[in-house]
Amino acid sequence: MDARAQAEARAQAELKAQMIEALTQMAKQKQRPGNEFEFIYAEIAKQIGAPELCARIHPDAEHGLGFNPPGYQVYYLQSHCYFDVAIKTGDRALCDKVRSLSRLPFVDGSKISPKDCRAGIGRPEELLANSVPGSTYLNAQPVLMKMGYTKEMVPAAIVRAETDESFMWLRFYESIATTPGFRARLSRLPDFSRTAEQVSMKECEPHFIKTRSPSPPPQDIKCCPDFDGNGRCDERAGPDASGLDALVIEPLQGRPPRILCGDQPLRIEVRLRNKGAQAFPQGSAWVEIVNLNPLMFGVTKADLQIPIPGIPPGGSTTVAFPPMRSTVSADPSRRLRYSPRVLMVSGNLQGGPILDFDVEAEAANSPRCLSAGR
Repeated sequence: MDARAQAEARAQAELKAQMIEALTQMAKQKQRPGNEFEFIYAEIAKQIGAPELCARIHPDAEHGLGFNPPGYQVYYLQSHCYFDVAIKTGDRALCDKVRSLSRLPFVDGSKISPKDCRAGIGRPEELLANSVPGSTYLNAQPVLMKMGYTKEMVPAAIVRAETDESFMWLRFYESIATTPGFRARLSRLPDFSRTAEQVSMKECEPHFIKTRSPSPPPQDIKCCPDFDGNGRCDERAGPDASGLDALVIEPLQGRPPRILCGDQPLRIEVRLRNKGAQAFPQGSAWVEIVNLNPLMFGVTKADLQIPIPGIPPGGSTTVAFPPMRSTVSADPSRRLRYSPRVLMVSGNLQGGPILDFDVEAEAANSPRCLSAGR
């Protein structure tokens, strides 16, 4: 064997030994992925400079992003939180709480370290992305509700401005995140610093149930539809996307009206027609209104999700959503416009046909409402 071949053999043997050692270390370690709340804690802490939120994350909760540059591919979530807050606030003492995590030769997290933390002090604009409230999306609603905020506390202007409920809660968070009152309420949040086992804080809407996901944590628990109420996911019962093409959503005259006058309720009804050769079982899909913030009308998202009745081949049926009256006072300076979309979704979460509407809400004494006699 020549010298080159011997060197290659030694290199392969060293790499094999490193891999065995890494696997041995991984087997010894108790890996504990971060949960949904811990990820949000870290994001909020970075945005408002709140190390007390980092302290509510378990020290060994970890996260890996193998596609990141070397040095940032795996880390302890709490350490990354302290790292970011230290750079955000300039508090060098927080760098002492940072611990590195690497699993060489697989993933390298060496750059999340006390040394790199201290080197980053004074360079927040260079090192921190999405470091102010509103710079990135986060699921603010569950955390805000744990802090004692309620939908009644969301300003009417924010409710009117956002057609998506999750973005409404995000805008509300952005409006209060830097206030003393918000900071004081952080102590109400669950403390996971001593919760060594993985827990899920996932909450499901009515009509949905929790199930295990094949995806890696923190998405290990997901919500799946259970419109037939049998305690099992409807995924296998629902048609796929091509099957839904056999269903047509048709509008009904005046439901909703083009102009909504005064305190008239918003009524939306649609006709579902099966143009295919196969029957659609009851509950195998549902129709849903989106692009309309349910809190603006005092209803919930579940109120705007209706399972389809059984529809035979060539048959049709009508689906009526509950009448909705706005619970938010109108802004006299502008005309309200709603753009609800009715869509169909199957049990396996495949999307189907959609139907868009445009509705303008006006005062009862507006010229168009008076001329229409409404």
